Amino acid sequence: MMARRHDTASEPQRYGASFFFEVRSGWEVRALADDPSVRQAFTATGLEDAFHDKTVRTILIPCDASVSRTIAMRICSRHGEGKTVFFEVEQEEYQP
Repeated sequence: MMARRHDTASEPQRYGASFFFEVRSGWEVRALADDPSVRQAFTATGLEDAFHDKTVRTILIPCDASVSRTIAMRICSRHGEGKTVFFEVEQEEYQP
């Protein structure tokens, strides 16, 4: 998928066994959100559930989610199951 390739062009951060990408709001995030294989997590509990679900490999945390970057990184660090996590940030917050 082109959006995933474009989003992963930057260097990921590694937390536990997971890869953590910060992505700008835009068409790439919309494409990820529309992908049925990507689980969206809007709360810390939803993110935990996504990590416990063995069928989930990719997680998107939208910018309107009630999960902060710090909480998301802590949850990623706690789990041994490696996932790819995309954390959406507003255009002005993005730092590649």
